[in-house]
Amino acid sequence: MDLLILFVIFYCLAVGVVFLYRQVVLGHIERAFSDRRDRLAVSLSWAWANRRDLHALSSRFGEHRLGPIFLERSLNVWRVFNPLVLVLLGGVLLYQWVFRGARGFQVGDCPATPNCSNYAIGAVLRYGLIHGIAKSIVRMQSCDGDSTTISFHERIH
Repeated sequence: MDLLILFVIFYCLAVGVVFLYRQVVLGHIERAFSDRRDRLAVSLSWAWANRRDLHALSSRFGEHRLGPIFLERSLNVWRVFNPLVLVLLGGVLLYQWVFRGARGFQVGDCPATPNCSNYAIGAVLRYGLIHGIAKSIVRMQSCDGDSTTISFHERIH
């Protein structure tokens, strides 16, 4: 019984941290657009901004700066209540923090927009766990490390 209570407390804290982290990222997206770092802003927008956030960003900074992101399914942030999604997000965020270190909310050396880790977060939150993981795997397998294209839609055959 005590273990179950600890799990519920940890789970609620983890969900709260993800929602708080999302709010911090939305602030970084606005700063990135203001600083003309559109690639960073679009990459983070794919991962964390829902349709309402995207409309607010487009009215403030211009829809042309967001690229074709409006053509994709809206982000469903409520998917984080799925414990498996929460674990996957935690793993991706840990990967980002370990490999980016003090640089924080950056896209790293990846030329693709969004980068693979932000693409994975956005795909899982937009398409669900299984379909999002499948799309992320296709994205990572097709990465040649040289592509500078903006791609939000990886085809699964």
